[in-house]
Amino acid sequence: MAKYGKDYFGWNRVLSIILAIIPVTAFILGFVTRIAEGKIVAAIVRIILGWNII
Repeated sequence: MAKYGKDYFGWNRVLSIILAIIPVTAFILGFVTRIAEGKIVAAIVRIILGWNII
């Protein structure tokens, strides 16, 4: 199991899984999560190449 807080913004694990399954929300929340972690280059690559690469 993942450590607490590794889900989207510390939300409930079930909610995070549901949001990760939906492609549009996975794309947006993945981008926002990368920005929040301070991984700017990873966020830019995610926007350019899509959510399946990273």
